[in-house]
Amino acid sequence: MRAHDERSIDDIAAAWVAREDRAPLTAAETQSRDAWLQASVRHFGAYARAHAVLARTDRAR
Repeated sequence: MRAHDERSIDDIAAAWVAREDRAPLTAAETQSRDAWLQASVRHFGAYARAHAVLARTDRAR
């Protein structure tokens, strides 16, 4: 996977985490997120990192 692909995965993961932080996901959004997470272990890793960043940010507030 090329570097720009990694950034794209991180960007998508961050977008999912930000979306979840705003309000509960709809059933369709949950299904879409889950499909994306299951598509690659890299997706899940990026998603976990994005959640960790959000948690650190929340603690800093």
